[in-house]
Amino acid sequence: MANILKRVFVISLIICISLTTAGCNSRKNISENQNKKNESITIQELIIEPKDIHNPIGINGDYFYYKIECGSIGENCDYAFWKYNLNTNEKTEMGIIRNFHTASAKSAFVGCEKLFMTYGINDENEGSYNAHLMLDLNNNKFTVLSKDNNFPPLIDTIPINKTYYLERHPKRLQNGGYQYDINVGDTNGHIINIISKQRSETLLGETISSVSVYNDKIYTFEYIETERYICSYDLNGNQITRETNDIVNEFLDTPDKYTNEPETLWSMNVVNGYYFFDTMNGKRLVLHNQNGKYSKVNELSDNDICIVTNHNPLTDKIIMFNYNTKELLCFDTNKGKLINLGITLENASYLTTDGQKLVFSSDNKLYVIKNVFQILPNDN
Repeated sequence: MANILKRVFVISLIICISLTTAGCNSRKNISENQNKKNESITIQELIIEPKDIHNPIGINGDYFYYKIECGSIGENCDYAFWKYNLNTNEKTEMGIIRNFHTASAKSAFVGCEKLFMTYGINDENEGSYNAHLMLDLNNNKFTVLSKDNNFPPLIDTIPINKTYYLERHPKRLQNGGYQYDINVGDTNGHIINIISKQRSETLLGETISSVSVYNDKIYTFEYIETERYICSYDLNGNQITRETNDIVNEFLDTPDKYTNEPETLWSMNVVNGYYFFDTMNGKRLVLHNQNGKYSKVNELSDNDICIVTNHNPLTDKIIMFNYNTKELLCFDTNKGKLINLGITLENASYLTTDGQKLVFSSDNKLYVIKNVFQILPNDN
C-alpha cells in the first residue's frame, strides 16, 4: 500500500495534476483513430514492460526518462533511473537512488546534460532528510549537491534556460512560520539564494505561493498578509513589478460550488504574456497581459483543457489536451491562436512533451509522437 501511495503522490504532483483521462484499447486502434484525423502522424510504441511505466520523468532531447522501483522495505524503496532512446529503442540504466521516501513537486532538465531534483530520503543511519541531486545524463552519474532537514521536500525545480535552473524552497521554521527561498543553480552544481521571504504562523509577513520562469524572468504569486500580488524579478532577485489584479481576486474569492469555500491557488504559469492560474479544485483562469493591461482569455479558461507537462522552457507553443473531446490542441502565444492539431487520443492517461515530441500512455503501454506540430498549416 505504501508503494502505491508513493506512486500516486509522485505522478499527481510531478506529471499531470489535473488530467483525468482513460487509455486506448490497443496500438492498432490508436493508429486507426489517428489515420482518420491525420494520416501524416506516426505513433510509435515504446518497448518498455508495463510494470515499468508507472514512474515517468519526461522527455529531453532524444531520450525519454523514467524510473523503476527495484526494491522496498516498509515506507522506503529503491529506484533505478533509466533512459530510453526514442530513435533506436535502446534502454540504459543510469543509477539507483536508495531509501527513497517521497519526491519534490517538480524536477528540471537543464540543456541535454543534466537533471536536477530533490528527493526525501529515509535512511536508518542518517534519518530523514532531503537530498538535492544532479544526474549527469551523458555519464549516468548521480551527485548529491546538498542535504537539508526540511523533510518532506516541497521544492519546485524549474528550468530557466540551457544553463540555469530555479528552486522554490519553502522551509518550516521552529516558530511555526515559513521561510520561502528562491535559489538559482547552474549545470556545474553551483546554487545561490536570490530571494528570501518569511511569514509567521499567524500569516503575518510575506508568502511566495507559486513561481514560474519565462524568457529569463521569474514570475511569482505572493501574499503580503492577505493581499495577493503578481510579481516579477530578474535572475539576480531584483524585483521588477508587483501588482494586484481584480480579475484574479474575483476568481479566487468566488466560492467553490461544491464546498462553498474560497479557491486556493495551486499554480501560476507564465508563457509569453499569458498567465495560467489553476486552483486546488481544478478551476482555471487565463489572462493575457498586453502592454500592462490584463484581459481574460475565455477559450483557455476552460476546466476541460489541460496543459501537457513540458520540461522545455524555450517554446512559445503550448500543447494542450481536451479531456472531453480527447483532442490535442496547440496554443500559439505569438499569434494568440488555439489550433486543433488533428490528433485524437481517446483514452490517454499520461502525457508529457518537450515542445516537439509527445509521450503518452494508453492501456498500460507508452507511445511517442515524434513531431506533434508537423501538421500545422504553413501560416502557423
